[in-house]
Amino acid sequence: MKKLILVDDHDLCIRTFLKEIDSLNSPHGKKGVLHIGAHMGEEVPAYQDHAYSPIYLVEANPEILPGLTEKFETISDIHVLPTAVGNSVGHIEFVVHKTKKGGMESSGLLKLEKLGEIVPVFNSESRHRVPVTTVDSLVNQHGLAENIALLVLDIQGAEMMALAGASTFLQRVNAVICEVNLIKNYEGCPLEADIDQIFASAGFTKQLAIYHELYDQTGRFPAWGECLWVRQN
Repeated sequence: MKKLILVDDHDLCIRTFLKEIDSLNSPHGKKGVLHIGAHMGEEVPAYQDHAYSPIYLVEANPEILPGLTEKFETISDIHVLPTAVGNSVGHIEFVVHKTKKGGMESSGLLKLEKLGEIVPVFNSESRHRVPVTTVDSLVNQHGLAENIALLVLDIQGAEMMALAGASTFLQRVNAVICEVNLIKNYEGCPLEADIDQIFASAGFTKQLAIYHELYDQTGRFPAWGECLWVRQN
């Protein structure tokens, strides 16, 4: 498995992963992507450059959903799905953390833990009640199983919750890019080894890990990242 340490740049990282997928002898045919935790769709140009279509962007943050929807409303193969993803269907609390300058740096289902201590710039948060569903329910509702080749999970520590509701879809998708945490950045978040175990049990092999660094009084260290798992043939 390849390991890289890169800056936390959405475009750079997703293009690195997509090039890795292209280099593998992946099954041909379906080439849609389901991106959960899409924010403002920063990865869309990379998906388009690598011929991914259709593109489903799942985002729960009501503070940015109007802008995300407007951004892609005229593009026929890009679909915005306004929901959180977890291990149940219903409604759930969604927290948006903001910096002292008012910028949104973190949003999701979990409270900050180590990330809030190491990066002490978050001084306000807003809470919203949002709809939540599971990956399997989302796939069934929108008929995605036949055309999604790549699943992307970027949900701020809630990966275990999402994967708990994705057991059926994991048997169909070709590749997964999933955020991992090397320290407890969020309360109750899984660590990389926990995510590894889920994908190994589902028949995936880890191909590439990209880590990002934080620093404190002891120095710099890898704190979180994203990894690519590919289904074994």
